[in-house]
Amino acid sequence: MPTRRELEQELPRMISALEDFLQDRFGVRMGLTLFLFELNKEPTSIAYISNAQREDMVQTVREWLARQEVGLVTDPPGQLVRS
Repeated sequence: MPTRRELEQELPRMISALEDFLQDRFGVRMGLTLFLFELNKEPTSIAYISNAQREDMVQTVREWLARQEVGLVTDPPGQLVRS
């Protein structure tokens, strides 16, 4: 896993590149949250960055988790269906 300092330098560039790509591709600004963690390692160290307000990002993650827990999936995005 990169150091915290390395992530602090790279995460803003990563989220900016994703924002630009999605804006160019779809013509709308989209909310993004990027979580990074090292696979197959415990305890998990998690780094994240978002272009959304913290409260909006947390609410969105809660909504996604609630849907996952009851088996409603939207991957890829579309009509909600039970898995």
